Amino acid sequence: MAESKILFLNHKAQKCGVYEFGHAIGDVLSHSTKYDFFYRETDTWREFYEIFQQEKPEIIIYNYYPSTMGWIGKKNGILVNAHKIRAIQIGIIHEVTQEIADKTNDFIFDYHIAADPTLILKNPIVYKTGRLIPHFQSDPPKNEIVNIGSFGFATEGKGFIKIIDKVQEEFSEAIINLNIPFAKFGDEKGDNARNIAKIAHQRLRNKNIELYITHEYLTTQGVLQFLSKNDLNIFLYDQQGNRGISSATDWAIAVKRPLAVTKNSMFRHLFHCNPSICIEDNSLQTILSNGVNHLERLCEEWSPENLLLDYERIIDDILNKNKQRQIKSPMQKRLSQFFRVFHN
Repeated sequence: MAESKILFLNHKAQKCGVYEFGHAIGDVLSHSTKYDFFYRETDTWREFYEIFQQEKPEIIIYNYYPSTMGWIGKKNGILVNAHKIRAIQIGIIHEVTQEIADKTNDFIFDYHIAADPTLILKNPIVYKTGRLIPHFQSDPPKNEIVNIGSFGFATEGKGFIKIIDKVQEEFSEAIINLNIPFAKFGDEKGDNARNIAKIAHQRLRNKNIELYITHEYLTTQGVLQFLSKNDLNIFLYDQQGNRGISSATDWAIAVKRPLAVTKNSMFRHLFHCNPSICIEDNSLQTILSNGVNHLERLCEEWSPENLLLDYERIIDDILNKNKQRQIKSPMQKRLSQFFRVFHN
């Protein structure tokens, strides 16, 4: 029988990378036999508190991002709304760097989890996990002309236009497939997505390079199917400073097709791939010919099963710390009383 009831909380709005991340993690955790993880979605304190009163979890994990869970926060040192909650509270850090992990405090959450395997853990309230590479099986594509693909919301710095330039630089003939859906947060009407598509088509110089751009929002399975039909998937992000690891490459790794990236900090977890998949080190042609053995190893290391073990180990440690505090608290109280008596 599973121990400890644990609520994994996500926001409701889809067409959002943070939402997709949380939904996927919640699904993985639901397979635990050690802990009773359960997944819920809410956008308000009232909805959340109703869930809490009904389920009474011992631990709450928030798929937290300021713009998607703005109802959570502290004011004058008091946790607004959630100060009423008697539970261990854990926040996921999405935009994490080593500096942020080192400086993170318990102002809002008791503990934090970051899906960044490159972190060096120095802060006792911060934990890390591997990435989540979903299981996916498909036959390699049999394209007569090399297909090169990418996807993502039309947020700043995705480098879609650089993909057009890079493919034309290296290939005399190719098909480029881009999926740029409208984002719930930042591009709900699709103005950015359509503008990128317009510029991309204008950028084409080689009549033997074909470009197909869709704006359909794809499910996780749809994204995997889309990526699996390409001979090479490519992400040429611009450097954007203090950002967390991109989830886009998780899905690209899952389909086991050659993958090319820039040396962007959002892909820092892939810098160790040998041979290198960075375009600063190898051409697209070389990356394509190098195959996917290095990516298959990542599929094993960052499998859903291993991610579940990561979370279970984290919960083990947090519960143990909490138990030790409860033991120390009465002892410290008795020692305090002893010293007051002694000094009097």
